[in-house]
Amino acid sequence: MEQSSGKASTRAKNKYRDKTYDRVEITLPKGRKAELQAHAEQRGESLNGFIGRAIDEQINRDREKSGGKTMKY
Repeated sequence: MEQSSGKASTRAKNKYRDKTYDRVEITLPKGRKAELQAHAEQRGESLNGFIGRAIDEQINRDREKSGGKTMKY
């Protein structure tokens, strides 16, 4: 059943997000998030974009070692 509290626009955004994206929670030592955010901002990226790019780059390096197909976030 859909929630009745909150703005309709917020409910619509959350419904779209839940339908379109998977979510992953990570736990970092205190201060690490701020360090990653600062690094991402220096590169003109969001924290989410930076993490996605870092994951893709590592997957691509791993695949290149095994001759597989690369991907882009």
